[in-house]
Amino acid sequence: MERLKNTGVGFLVSFAGSVPLGYLNIAGYEILARRGWEPLMWYVLGVVIVEAIVIYATLIFARKLSRKKQLIRGIEIFSIFFMLTLALVFLLKTNSGQDVFFRQYFDHPPVVIGLILSGVNFMQLPFWTAWNLYVVNHHYVKTHGHRKWFYLLGTLIGSAGGILGISAALFYAGQSSNWMQQVIPYLFPAVFLLIAIYQIIQYYRKYHLK
Repeated sequence: MERLKNTGVGFLVSFAGSVPLGYLNIAGYEILARRGWEPLMWYVLGVVIVEAIVIYATLIFARKLSRKKQLIRGIEIFSIFFMLTLALVFLLKTNSGQDVFFRQYFDHPPVVIGLILSGVNFMQLPFWTAWNLYVVNHHYVKTHGHRKWFYLLGTLIGSAGGILGISAALFYAGQSSNWMQQVIPYLFPAVFLLIAIYQIIQYYRKYHLK
């Protein structure tokens, strides 16, 4: 029962975190639309490989990382500026008539794209540190012995399911609507900008509304 509970909690946390429209999902859509399901699966594999490392590390060292407040704060600030920079770069590329990232570098193996994009998702560290502390401290999961592997399995299934589901939804919406093809290039800068704004709000609430 504990194994099933660990897997279920991990799935719910990760699935809920991956469902909101983000750049990993838009990238998944681009790969599915242009290369098909098999490359999308390889892309998702690249994403979850990095996530597995991050989730496992934060699960083991969550309490130590939570005490590194300056480190977490620095990552949050860097991530905000990083997202704003990406939004500007993608907007300039779109307005200049250049192809978006995944069309420009279409020949790159999808698994490599997944590894890179997941690797630059710096907010994974504070996100998973906070969630792992929460589920462990509130006894939603047991992490001693082999039980942590079932929690990790659940998180990876949740991430993969979320990305595949949103990518497929965008793909089939695009199949039935021509305007999606025109909107997609602008989704990248818009999503990066919205993520940055969200992170700014969260940062302000976390550090200046105490």
